[in-house]
Amino acid sequence: MLGTKAGNTGQCFLTRRKTQSWNISKHFEQRPTNETMSLQPKTKRILWVSAIVLVVLIALGAWFTLTKFFREEKEVFANEDEHFKYGSLGAEGDRGIPYYLWLVLPRVFPDLMPGPGGYKSLGVVWEEGHEIPVGFSKKVVGFARITNNCAVCHTATYRLREDEVPHVVVAGPAHTNNVQSMLRFLFKAAHDPRFNSDIIMNEIRLVSANNYGNGGRSNRKSNLPGWNALSPAASRSRIGPRAAMMP
Repeated sequence: MLGTKAGNTGQCFLTRRKTQSWNISKHFEQRPTNETMSLQPKTKRILWVSAIVLVVLIALGAWFTLTKFFREEKEVFANEDEHFKYGSLGAEGDRGIPYYLWLVLPRVFPDLMPGPGGYKSLGVVWEEGHEIPVGFSKKVVGFARITNNCAVCHTATYRLREDEVPHVVVAGPAHTNNVQSMLRFLFKAAHDPRFNSDIIMNEIRLVSANNYGNGGRSNRKSNLPGWNALSPAASRSRIGPRAAMMP
């Protein structure tokens, strides 16, 4: 009697477990492949707008990067001599110095120069009417950059009279240019505590024609950190954008 009741109970238990297992498998049974999930029209519009906005942002970012960092402007020279003296060797992208940074270095660090006159004190050949010395190239690669070329070591000058403007000889030996002193000046300037964004950007605003920040106008120099470290000669030389570089 007890054995019969136990057998019936076991059969009921097994039947119940099979029923539950069948229900679970039916619940998780994969839907037919012909039934597709449809999106609401509003959801579709949101996805399309998001995709369009993303594409536009990527395109603007690519254009900004190309324009500000990689765009190159073609150089044009009147003749081969001018090309030799001021043409680019293609090194601006790797080791070119931002033009305005190069421009203001003698103004910020006149005490690190071998003498008065800015870059002229290094013996470079500087022709009248040119914004850079012979042997240097100014080229736009995203922004204006400057580097040297072959003429820095292969340009000579001579005068027939003491008061005569020097004549430039292309491909001649550079008997006045002190390249080693120029490199020493750049290294010393880069390690000087005055080489900071406040002082450098303030000088760039003075010599550039832009309208960013405070409209190109400088704050009082005495308020700049480290300004008192400049020599009195530096203050006297700050008249005009090229006063510290030309005699």
